[in-house]
Amino acid sequence: MVSKRFVRTTFTYDALAQEKLAFLKRVRPLSTTAELSRLQHSSRAALNWPALRSRHESTRIRITGASSDLSASRIRIQAERTTRTSFGEVTDFIEVVVGVVQLNGDWKVSSATGVGL
Repeated sequence: MVSKRFVRTTFTYDALAQEKLAFLKRVRPLSTTAELSRLQHSSRAALNWPALRSRHESTRIRITGASSDLSASRIRIQAERTTRTSFGEVTDFIEVVVGVVQLNGDWKVSSATGVGL
């Protein structure tokens, strides 16, 4: 499901191993051009990468649920986000609402809202 892959790809990172905007390249095949453009100016793209690197920050995402409103082409994704740093580990819960459209036979994310986006 494109919406789950999008959430995993957008929120998972390892600040030591990746560049700040590497997620954009990974979400390109999952997103419409307009959504990709919006993500370039999102909260996720504006993370303070030097600070994250200095504390060896990384995140993992575990999808815990999904529900859809097919009439509106929206999917609500619930996930558990675990953030590890050199100081410790914190787990929180996030919810992302993903809009999808079908383009040339493929499903693409056309919008995404939630904390960090």
